[in-house]
Amino acid sequence: MRKLILTFLIILFAVITPVAFGFYSYAEGEEETTEEDDNIDYTGELDIITGNPKSEDGDDAATAETVVLSSGAVYDRKTDMYSYKTVGGSLNCSVADGMIVTDEVRLSVTGEFNMSVYRNGNKLESIPSTVTQAGTYVFITWTDNAEVQLLTFQIINEVTGELTQYIMPEGFSTTRILRDGTDVRNTYGSVDLKEEGYYEITYRCSANQKEYKLSMLIDHTPPEVVFEGVDEKGRAKGPVTITGLEEDDVVYVYFNDEEGKVEKSDVLKESGKYRVVVADKAGNYIEKSFKIMIYLNVKSVVLIAAIFAILIGLAIALYITRKRLRVR
Repeated sequence: MRKLILTFLIILFAVITPVAFGFYSYAEGEEETTEEDDNIDYTGELDIITGNPKSEDGDDAATAETVVLSSGAVYDRKTDMYSYKTVGGSLNCSVADGMIVTDEVRLSVTGEFNMSVYRNGNKLESIPSTVTQAGTYVFITWTDNAEVQLLTFQIINEVTGELTQYIMPEGFSTTRILRDGTDVRNTYGSVDLKEEGYYEITYRCSANQKEYKLSMLIDHTPPEVVFEGVDEKGRAKGPVTITGLEEDDVVYVYFNDEEGKVEKSDVLKESGKYRVVVADKAGNYIEKSFKIMIYLNVKSVVLIAAIFAILIGLAIALYITRKRLRVR
């Protein structure tokens, strides 16, 4: 009996020991798998909490009805708008804070609260439902205790010289940058726009995985015009003609500190002080200050001739009158 019990214990020990200490022998073709082994050949980004590979980009963000951005704004997929909450309500906008666009921007307000809208520093009379005019828009809200900038964005013309850099809004990063059809080194957080050319910038919001594209022609060259008739000292002894104007150029004239706007074909003739600004379609401009001295133009010659004629006429009339008086 003792031998039978001892034999049973030896067999039981032989079976339990490999399992307990991980010495299990797998059948041919069978392999033990763990999460760690599954990740050995993975080269992508890992979840900082679980240590496992992250799911495909946008699996949840691309389908969620509402998504909270790192800036605190809430994106609503149904309306395709970003909501910026404040005391009493929220401001809803089709672009995120800090974005630059060339298209129309939609706006709406939920609730009641204090808010003012400024375009290029000038206050608008009301909050529009859409804006299309180029400029920098700033939305300010306030309470009795504080004033807060709720949102800002910029609308630019498709041809512009105003930008030298596009810094990505918070939570956005560039995916591709083309200049004149050629790939430019991607810096993800910003785009250098100092070089002229046609840019196509593709960027994405990491929270909702929505992709945006900004296309524009960057032109930093000011108008190449000449002010004919103005000397090196900024003086002109006659009419001044502005040559080299392009079709889309605009000329602003400040004559004796009064602002005016002239046609390209106009010639500056009046004597006085001038400050002339020539701006192109991209917003680049050149400025020139000069003075047209008093000179004899056709009108002046005619006027002087008329005065001389009158004086000669008077002299003749006086001579004849005196002669008649002597004869008597």
